Amino acid sequence: MHISKFRKKPVVIQAEPCDGSRRSAHKLQRWMWQHDPKAHVVISKFVDGSYQVEFRTTDGNLATVGKDVWLIRGTAGEFYPCKSDIFCDIYDPAGAGLDETDICEPVPTERERDLTAEVQQLRAEAARLTEEVTLLRRDSRELLDLLYHSCRLGIERKHSDLVAYTRRCARRVERRGLIVQGAQLRRLTAEYPGSPLRSATAATTAPNDEEMSR
Repeated sequence: MHISKFRKKPVVIQAEPCDGSRRSAHKLQRWMWQHDPKAHVVISKFVDGSYQVEFRTTDGNLATVGKDVWLIRGTAGEFYPCKSDIFCDIYDPAGAGLDETDICEPVPTERERDLTAEVQQLRAEAARLTEEVTLLRRDSRELLDLLYHSCRLGIERKHSDLVAYTRRCARRVERRGLIVQGAQLRRLTAEYPGSPLRSATAATTAPNDEEMSR
């Protein structure tokens, strides 16, 4: 019986080991969230103090990455765990001996492409909003300058109007005071004995001899 033989293509994958420390677990969590921010990734702690990462695979199964376990990201963008001994038997560090044509970078998933497009749209929207904020700041600065000058001119005009009104009132008061003073002077002059004004008033009001004889 003849069975065909095949050779596995040289494929370069991304992988990161977990040493059971908290720092390593958080690093794996950030790496997975970098490609899928909504991924279910939970860090738990064992009784011995070591940490592990729990996540959902593309098949929906729950997988864990703990001490002496590698987290692998495949060519389709999927994440899966692999024990250290198996990983060392299958994979070697990608070095200069590999040809560029043999390196197969992980293909971004549909979810990653959608997230990339969404991020680009958000960046464009942020740039547009930044430009609008800059224009609004410039317009608001010009409006504040205009309001400042308008208020200053209004205050100066009101001040000049107030000064003119005060001067008019002062002149009216002065004229009224002079009139009052003149009336008082005439009254005092008329009441003073021997005053010509009083003599004239008496001559005008006193009856003559002819009128008395009549």
